[in-house]
Amino acid sequence: MTENERLLLEALTRTCGLNTREDVETYVATALALPESSDPECLRQMLLCLRDVDAGEVQYELLEACERFPTDVYVRVVAEQAEAIHGSAPQWFELAFHSLLNSSECVDALKSQMNSLAPEVRGFIIETVKEYADSYPKYQGVLNLLG
Repeated sequence: MTENERLLLEALTRTCGLNTREDVETYVATALALPESSDPECLRQMLLCLRDVDAGEVQYELLEACERFPTDVYVRVVAEQAEAIHGSAPQWFELAFHSLLNSSECVDALKSQMNSLAPEVRGFIIETVKEYADSYPKYQGVLNLLG
């Protein structure tokens, strides 16, 4: 992680509660300033700054910055951190995970990485896809591919 990324992530972490107007402004500016990266730790910290708080659409900027990571890095970190992201931002997790599942490139990356994920991570991913498949039959194919 570069020094610039570290400083930006500190600002993002400090303001991710989006408690004040200044927090929102700093959060958006920081999300926009984050450079394209391939550092998994940078992405992990970014994803853990998502929160289900009513602040308009400012968090889309952060999610879009996350999605600029290389596919294999993005998919691995989202999978590894899925339970933590879900815990702090269930709505944003659902949006990000649906987006991942709607991309054949991301699904292929997830499939290729499943065996190397910790058993509890694999279990959480499979259970989440099962839940989605109950409401969205199109995910049954993804479930069959992963499980």
